[in-house]
Amino acid sequence: MVCTSNMYSVEINAEHDGECAIECPYSPVYKPVCSTTDYTFANEQALKCKQILQPYIKNAFQHEGQCKRQQSTNPCYESNTFTPVCASNGHTYTSAQHIRCLKQVNSDLRALHDGACTPDEVKEIIGLDDVCRMANHRQEWSPICGSNNVTYPNSYRYLCAKKDKGEDLQVSYMGECGSFDYCRQPEPDASPVCGTDGVTYPHDNALYCAQASSRYLGKKHQGACNETVDDPCLHRGFPFLDDNGRPVCASNAVTYVSPEALWCAAKNDSGIKFIHSGECF
Repeated sequence: MVCTSNMYSVEINAEHDGECAIECPYSPVYKPVCSTTDYTFANEQALKCKQILQPYIKNAFQHEGQCKRQQSTNPCYESNTFTPVCASNGHTYTSAQHIRCLKQVNSDLRALHDGACTPDEVKEIIGLDDVCRMANHRQEWSPICGSNNVTYPNSYRYLCAKKDKGEDLQVSYMGECGSFDYCRQPEPDASPVCGTDGVTYPHDNALYCAQASSRYLGKKHQGACNETVDDPCLHRGFPFLDDNGRPVCASNAVTYVSPEALWCAAKNDSGIKFIHSGECF
């Protein structure tokens, strides 16, 4: 195998033995740009990489932001996917898109994190005075298992019960009672598994439970992770593979081009966490 000076020209000269080493510009930050072919790329670096890999396609920078044909015309469009997100008003909404829509009437509203609001968050944001009254109006299903082995449908119902029971009632975990017992109980002959985030989990059940707070997390292979091949920084979800990437919002208010890019950033800063799918807003 040889690397040629120009694989797309008629006259081809050998440069050296082995595969060509292609240097592509890369940025983990999602800042979409539109090309002259009317395709949205995750950022300008992704577009430049496409130009390097496919020089026979005339892809040039047109403008910042998504191409018009890929822009959402309705910010309140809601898909049928239930991906709960906790908001700064203490309420849990069906998705980040739901919060984005409500920002039109409440500009201060923002997403706090992926998943339902915890009782501590509701208590801090809303307080306990009106929690029982609100519990009668909040129909959301964000179950909490109490220390009394009772499943409460959401944080409001749990806090209302706690007003009567006091310190005798504590949160065992977020979720229905009995649903996460297997997290602490590995299957017989369980062995470590490597997650797609490059973290080694003690067994399959532990990885499965970790997915509750990281929807993109999956199993890469059985056995411990190997940093030379399993490090998310080696892959980073290169956006040129699907042009627009898979943007995700992190706790540092940065939109990354992919979950892999976020996991890579989190290796150097453990405070970086997944907040929700899509761009930060």
